[in-house]
Parts: sequence; structure tokens; C-alpha cells
Amino acid sequence: MLFLWRYFFKRDPTTYLNYVYALHDYYKEHFILNENESPGRAALPLIINTPGWVKGIGYDILVAMLKYIVPSHVVKINISAESKNLPPGAFWLDENYVASANFFEINSARRDSFNRS
Repeated sequence: MLFLWRYFFKRDPTTYLNYVYALHDYYKEHFILNENESPGRAALPLIINTPGWVKGIGYDILVAMLKYIVPSHVVKINISAESKNLPPGAFWLDENYVASANFFEINSARRDSFNRS
């Protein structure tokens, strides 16, 4: 499975994103409950652990995923090397769009002397 992730993520990001979108659409279709059909029942939560590659094409893929999925909560884990962290706040949104996600930033528990992620 790891091999497939690396292959599609690095060599064919469009296919990777299409798979992410298809999985999200499946979730929405099968696990988001319509209030009229199931009053009082909550939808199953969806937790997405995104790849840690946040530079170049990795950043572009992350932004595309966040724009498509429109998360209600985002947890950003910072590492000790500031240059390897994502921009602060809801970085995936355009200036004209009001953020509706609850955004949490935390520092990684791991701190090493070489500032590697």
C-alpha cells in the first residue's frame, strides 16, 4: 500500500487527488446522514491524516484536498524547523473566502537536535 501511495503521489498527483475525491464522495454518500431520513442521529466523523510533504507539489495537493473536502476542523502539527512548517492559519483559502473551519496549531512532541522532521 505504501508503494502505491508514493507512486501516485509523486508520479501522478492528478490520479492521487481523484482517488482522494472519490473516497470523500463515497463517505459523503454513505455516511453523512440526511436529517429527514435519520432525525437525531449524528453522521460518522471523518478523520484524514494527510501526507507530511508540504513543499512543492505536496503543498499543492494538500491545498486541493482541503478545498475539496472543506473540513470542519484542521489540526496542524508544527515541527522545530520553522522553514518546514505550513503557513499559519487557513492557508488553503483565498482572501475573499471566510474560514469556517476550527483551526488548531500544536507543536510536535518530538524535538531533535538536527531539526529534521
